Amino acid sequence: MTRLADYAAIVLAAGQSRRFGSEDKLMATLKGRPLVAHGLDALGQAGIGEVIVVTGPDEGPQREALTAGFPIVVNSEPERGMGRSIGLGAACLKPGRAGIFVVPADMPDIAAQDYLALAEALAGHDAVRFVHEGVPGHPVLFAGALRDRLCGLDGEEGGRMLLRSLGSRLRLVPTTSPGIVRDVDRPADLTR
Repeated sequence: MTRLADYAAIVLAAGQSRRFGSEDKLMATLKGRPLVAHGLDALGQAGIGEVIVVTGPDEGPQREALTAGFPIVVNSEPERGMGRSIGLGAACLKPGRAGIFVVPADMPDIAAQDYLALAEALAGHDAVRFVHEGVPGHPVLFAGALRDRLCGLDGEEGGRMLLRSLGSRLRLVPTTSPGIVRDVDRPADLTR
């Protein structure tokens, strides 16, 4: 059985949430708890050995309190895109991890068992991700050997370009779980 203690995760929480409005999207209530808590809880339940949370420069005290216990990296330029956040997070990870999960913080339905399934599917590949009804989802799991390439990412296309460059070394795993493609972009998404 795969041990997730040998893996790391980068939680992407630096997005500007333009479509959500003025409220802090990750602190919005979903099922009685802040949105970001759902993803952090799943990572804890999965037993992932190292979790880094990448936030923007203007995060409030509530979010800081919620992410207490997790190392935080501040992306002072979130407008540069998700690739920048991935690069900053990867640079803070300890080398030698078996794999590195990239996890958007606004996806509350990713379950602990999803992480284990991806880790078990990684063997012989450089990266693995779920696909639901033809739509690629998250998290994405990169082999630990790609840490340096993740560190070099920047811009909005960063992660997608790396995945495209992997060709057949990227494994797509079909799943029936819609949670791997469900994110929260607007307040109405909290009630879906």
